[in-house]
Amino acid sequence: IFRLCLEHDPEAVQGGPMIERLLDEFMGPGWQHYSFLSNISYPGCHPQGLHRDQSFPAPYDLGGAPALVNTISYLQDVDEVNGGTLVIPGSHRSNGTGGETYGALPRPVNLEAPAGTIMLMDGRTLHAGAVNRSDRLRYILTNSVVRPWVRQQEAFLLSVRPEVLGKASEKLLYRLGFSAHSSNSMVEGYGYFGSGRAGDPNGAIVHARRAMDRGDYAWMGELSRTGSSAADVIGLGLTRIQREHEPSRTDSYAAAVSRITAL
Repeated sequence: IFRLCLEHDPEAVQGGPMIERLLDEFMGPGWQHYSFLSNISYPGCHPQGLHRDQSFPAPYDLGGAPALVNTISYLQDVDEVNGGTLVIPGSHRSNGTGGETYGALPRPVNLEAPAGTIMLMDGRTLHAGAVNRSDRLRYILTNSVVRPWVRQQEAFLLSVRPEVLGKASEKLLYRLGFSAHSSNSMVEGYGYFGSGRAGDPNGAIVHARRAMDRGDYAWMGELSRTGSSAADVIGLGLTRIQREHEPSRTDSYAAAVSRITAL
């Protein structure tokens, strides 16, 4: 069910297609998942301090558009009793002077929402979890999405279970960070010819992760004139994956590699 939620599949998230359209408008196409977690408030818990989730670019000003948007799913009714989300509307825009981010701000409001609500929130908005004054747990799901140049909070490349990878669509693989290109996420150079777009086999580093899960990935290690041979290169996990999955490896490129390994 969580895989379907990350894909915004209507089977799991009724308004999924609308949410994706809104995220495309907020972030531009190509956004990725930053994290996907549960926020649980225990009865009588302390309130959370007001904060912005988009804190990582500070002190740089990214302009008017957000680099992070929260998609918050309310699985139960929330209100001021069980600890709804405290929000200061409009606080995603700085109102300070003299170099300060904020001046005087209004008091936060306690968001009330019925079960089944999904709220999209600019990552620069000041917010916090309120006190849970009920006798039951209050729980919500928060899926934060970011522009593709932002480093993900959760290292999905390591933490996604093998059985989830086995069922993952190209869309999900991209959003979890399994699409490499020349400036990020390469595995021993694999992905250099990738476009960073979903479905591009030249950047599909999921093949490296799957080989590691099987235990048959051979790392490159130290290369030296005396300790390396053509057989060593051929047996590398990187070499096997490139030959099987990377169509950008042309005949001329392969010939150049053969000349190098023959030296």
